[in-house]
Amino acid sequence: MINVCIIDDHEIVRQGVKKILGATNEMRIVQEASSPTRILNQSVPEDIHIIILDLSFDQGYCDLSSIELIKGKFPSIPILIFSMMDEAIFGLEALKYKVSGFVSKQRSSTILIQAIQTAHKGNTYISSELSQILASQYTQPDINAIETLTNREKEVLMLLGAGLNPTKISKHLFLSIKTISTYKRRILDKLQLENSTELIKFCLQNKLINL
Repeated sequence: MINVCIIDDHEIVRQGVKKILGATNEMRIVQEASSPTRILNQSVPEDIHIIILDLSFDQGYCDLSSIELIKGKFPSIPILIFSMMDEAIFGLEALKYKVSGFVSKQRSSTILIQAIQTAHKGNTYISSELSQILASQYTQPDINAIETLTNREKEVLMLLGAGLNPTKISKHLFLSIKTISTYKRRILDKLQLENSTELIKFCLQNKLINL
């Protein structure tokens, strides 16, 4: 029996995963928490084999730092990321923290079970899509191109890179959505990026934002 601890802020998700794993007769949820902070303050059974961790945005910033906190307390327990966040972007970043896999919540229950089995064997689960991304060569834009941005464009770049949308940025900077959209278009042109996904990758790879 594979004993699992799940950390997710949505009870409906925790209950759904509990039902899915229970139906296998090979896995079960033995511990659950609504946040990394709560699990760090709880006494965890010694026989936990896998920790399923949801990654989400906290005030617009990706909480990848929670991986390190959990690894610090449970260094021998594999961590499997289970998230709605973009696999192409944050899956790659999560793997840098030596997690045992990244599963999108948009995947089927079969994939989640497969990922847990893989992690339990001491291996890392990587989806075929993520494998293709890892195998492909990503041509990174010139970091020096940032110097062509104005101070305001740099400010908008950091907020876009942190995952905020133009509406939230407009409220944060007290500017119109149209103005923010104009800044975004200029930033993409100057950095020779195609879309928001490439922009976030650029910020992450060049450590322009703190996670």
